[in-house]
Amino acid sequence: MMTFLPSRPCVNSAFKRYLSHCSDGFSRRAILAYNEQDQAPYFFNDKVKKILTNITGLELEKVYKPKQMIPSDPEYKFVTSEELEQMIEKAKQRSNEKLQMPPVLQERKPITEVLSRDPRDRLIVARDPDGTLRRASWEERDRMTRLFFPKTKCKMTMPKMFEDEFLDKVLTKKKYQFVLDRACVQFEPDDPNYIRVTTKSYNHVDSTQKFRRVAIYETFYLTFYNKIDNLILDMVQLLLIENITDLIQLIYILHPEKKQSIEFSNQIDFIRDFVKQFTNTPAYIMAALQSYQQMQQQRLETSEGIKRAHVFTD
Repeated sequence: MMTFLPSRPCVNSAFKRYLSHCSDGFSRRAILAYNEQDQAPYFFNDKVKKILTNITGLELEKVYKPKQMIPSDPEYKFVTSEELEQMIEKAKQRSNEKLQMPPVLQERKPITEVLSRDPRDRLIVARDPDGTLRRASWEERDRMTRLFFPKTKCKMTMPKMFEDEFLDKVLTKKKYQFVLDRACVQFEPDDPNYIRVTTKSYNHVDSTQKFRRVAIYETFYLTFYNKIDNLILDMVQLLLIENITDLIQLIYILHPEKKQSIEFSNQIDFIRDFVKQFTNTPAYIMAALQSYQQMQQQRLETSEGIKRAHVFTD
């Protein structure tokens, strides 16, 4: 027996993909994702799905009810009785797919987990003209960070004052504090330009011996790189003997190999011993220390003379 049937439109492929999410595998994953108080474990239970299917029924006429579509010429096929049975069976299978119900899940909770909070370690990538996707270079990272997370007084491009030609002019005017403050605002501490600018500034301070202008900034740098001769000399001339003692303690921390276990009776002997062993120009510093001691002796004698005069007057 030969029978011909008009062909049915295919099930929409996007809808098929949607239905595929309702498979048994998806059901099992959904059940694991929610606790027993939710609707999901019950809805995706195989027995519940079977009961719901029985209740809703399987009516091929309803499933394959003609839909309003763009008119097209029908296609006819001649088939045998056996082929007809196979086609009917396939139609039933497709109807079961179409009768899949939309899944029921609990409303998802907002994602609030913070994996990292480090503004210097943001994932920033760049796409090259040839299609290469790579991590952004430091220059690109700085530019993007300044664009999306601007900081007060931080410019998108490096100010001209930090170029060597103009930086030399600013340092000649001894604007050390201004240069270092601007560098801290414009650059990250590990930026090559920051290191270049600050190093040049510190060396200029050391050569001109204008330490009081940037005392906090340059002390660590000069101590770390053993450029302390002029700094110690400046402290002696300013009578900052306590500061020299602190500076030597800092040196021992940064350079433990220099630390000694010898004890001294007074600060001057302690400083003098250090100067002899670990400075490049000990003669100048020793002379300054000698002048300091003589001045202190004169002050002491003057003070004692004044006291004796008061006693004689009384």
